[in-house]
Amino acid sequence: MRLRTELQKKIQELEKYVSASNSFCYSIQYELNCQLIKSKY
Repeated sequence: MRLRTELQKKIQELEKYVSASNSFCYSIQYELNCQLIKSKY
């Protein structure tokens, strides 16, 4: 039973990390898109 709670903690940490990196990548894509739009006009 203890092992299961340890696993759940690890999974939650991973999910936090993944969501953080996803939002980071999204912000980079947003920046790139803004630069592309600015360079077009």
